[in-house]
Amino acid sequence: MNRLDNHQPLSTHNIYFAKIDSISQTFISHRANLNIVSICLRNPNRLLIPLRFELYDDDGGVVRSLDFTGGNIDNFDCTKFQFDPISSSKDKKYTAQIHSVIDPLLDPQEKAAVQSGIYVESHGGGDYIGGNAYINGADSGYDLHFKTFYRQDIQTVFKESYMSFSYRVMQDRAFIIAFLIILSFIFFKHHRAK
Repeated sequence: MNRLDNHQPLSTHNIYFAKIDSISQTFISHRANLNIVSICLRNPNRLLIPLRFELYDDDGGVVRSLDFTGGNIDNFDCTKFQFDPISSSKDKKYTAQIHSVIDPLLDPQEKAAVQSGIYVESHGGGDYIGGNAYINGADSGYDLHFKTFYRQDIQTVFKESYMSFSYRVMQDRAFIIAFLIILSFIFFKHHRAK
């Protein structure tokens, strides 16, 4: 089962691939078994350019890599990059990078034309504090619209849900008050019916 770890859901700016070689986002994985990074790419012109997703660890080594084309970009949802789980990902910093894999012999104008319609949604409000978005390796001042997921077996999901139930309930005071009022009402009605 895949469970949400990080989510930066806001989009106020588009970062276009024209004249850019790579767009990346740093993030911290809070759980073991990181296995999906979802980035909100858009390709309204349905360009079929070759692209590569790479996931780097904090030392700069590539830990996962996926080749795809512009045809794989989902224009209505974020594009998911799913890979074998990284068992040791808990509390580690990663960089998710997307770059074009275009013939290096193309001149800059042709390259920009080939990449011109593809962009990544981003936000400049500092919503995600665990990392930053980078354009060609330079801090952009934005965060990409992205999500990360980790894999967890069903037994562990139920165990965590059970163990943290009372803590979660106590955090929502409005719910616990409404729940106690309803419970008291049911008990009163049941007791009165006897």
